[in-house]
Formats: sequence, C-alpha cells, structure tokens
Amino acid sequence: VSLGEASSQSDLLRGQICDLETNIERIEREHRDRLTSLEDTFAGKEAELKSVSGLLESQLDDVRREAGILKRKFEERKSICLELESEVCCLRKEVEMNERVVEEKQQLERDLVTVQDELESARVTLTAQASELGQSHAKMISLDEQVEVGNRREGEGIYDC
Repeated sequence: VSLGEASSQSDLLRGQICDLETNIERIEREHRDRLTSLEDTFAGKEAELKSVSGLLESQLDDVRREAGILKRKFEERKSICLELESEVCCLRKEVEMNERVVEEKQQLERDLVTVQDELESARVTLTAQASELGQSHAKMISLDEQVEVGNRREGEGIYDC
C-alpha cells in the first residue's frame, strides 16, 4: 500500500469517523429530545394522576360521609320500625281484648233479653195472680159483708129459714 493510498484511506476513515460522530451526536440529541419529551409527558401524566387521585380521595370522603349519614338514617328507621312493631303488637292485644269485650257484651245483651223475657213472663204471671188475688179478696170481702149482715140479723133476731 502506498503512502498516498494510506493517506487517502486515512482521510476516508477520518471522514467516516466524522460522519459517525455526527450521526452519534444526532442520535444522542434525538434520544435526549425523546427523553425530555417522555419526561415532560411523564410529569404531565404524573400531575394529572395526582389531580385525579386527589379528586378520587375527595369523592371517597364524600361517599364515606354519605354512607355515615345513610347508616344513621337506616338505624333511625330501624329503631322506628321496632317501635312500630311493638305498637302493632300492643294494638293487636287491644283488638283481641276489645273482641272479647264485644263478645261478652253480646252475651250480656242476649242474657238481658232472656232476663227481660223472663221478667215479662213473671209480670204476666204476677198480673194474673194479682187479678185472681183481687177476685179472691173481693169474694172474701163479699163473704165478710155477708157474715156481718148475718151477724147483724142474728143480733136483731132475724133469721132466714
């Protein structure tokens, strides 16, 4: 190989090395640019994620508060239901007692009708007996008068023969 050729090859190699260095620098710049872009995108996504995370935490707090309110309302309504069940039980007992009282009243009304019928029958019987007694008393008075008249005549010496 001649010196000229070696020098030419050396120049060619230097040119290729220079081209390679330029390509390497260009590739490094592109990679740095891409890396910067990716870092910016990552930072934006991270900020967006933090924002969404904060929003979700706030919504979760709201949901927890609402759940607490709903739980209290549920407990209050459950308590009211238990009170109402107790009242219904008491009312059922009262209804049963009232039904028994109504049955007893109806029985007493039937007994009253029976007693009134018996009293009416006794009144009719007593009226008939009083009438008979009045007739007997009238006969007795009539007999007493006859006896008295007879006694007076006897005292006067008048005899019916």
